[in-house]
Amino acid sequence: MNWTLPARTRIRSARLPAPLVKARDAAALGRKGSDTRRRLLEAARALLKSHSYVELTSIAISLAAGRSAPTFYNYFADVNELILALCDEATDDFDRVMDSLRIDEGAALEVAERFIDAYNDYWEVHDAILSIRNLESDRGNVRYRAMRQRTSQRLRSDLQKVVRRLQPANTVIPQAVIDAHILVIFAAIQRFAARKTVLSEEAVENLALGQVRSAQISLLASVLRGDITRHDY
Repeated sequence: MNWTLPARTRIRSARLPAPLVKARDAAALGRKGSDTRRRLLEAARALLKSHSYVELTSIAISLAAGRSAPTFYNYFADVNELILALCDEATDDFDRVMDSLRIDEGAALEVAERFIDAYNDYWEVHDAILSIRNLESDRGNVRYRAMRQRTSQRLRSDLQKVVRRLQPANTVIPQAVIDAHILVIFAAIQRFAARKTVLSEEAVENLALGQVRSAQISLLASVLRGDITRHDY
């Protein structure tokens, strides 16, 4: 079913007397309830591919899912609760990115390539949801910020372990220096993971995505192998 969202509509829900049920765990809903909840989540995910999340309404989501508008409130307190549920799913899916670092083999360049591809693929799947999470986190929303910090802290911790594993035995780099380099490289990687728009935003239209990927891999590999000059510490 095609459903056109009204222009200039803020993220909101239809005004009912009160939410029928707060957002619920899918495991407690039964097969039919879980199917309806999944339909609502996937309908919202599909709408976010062509509309801003500030335009999203419970009515639009319900109709796109083939359900009546009041049905929405049997599963989510409001649209924000649904968005948070999608963010939870994206956070759970982050394990496959972490797995790319936990394979205890390969030189720095191999590890970097494996990670960059896994991280960019992850963003490709969850682009709209991760963009919302980061935007709301930057605005000071504590729930979205907690989700963002949970994934970034896990990632930085595993990157630190890889650096310690790969750096030469006769090289001792202060932990604070390693942490600083990982923080900087991760910020750059995350920025370019949203690569659908970033090249035009940075006014580098002639730069191919493959060149960006190669640069990401090269820079990350240099940090992972401990290729940090003495003046850095």
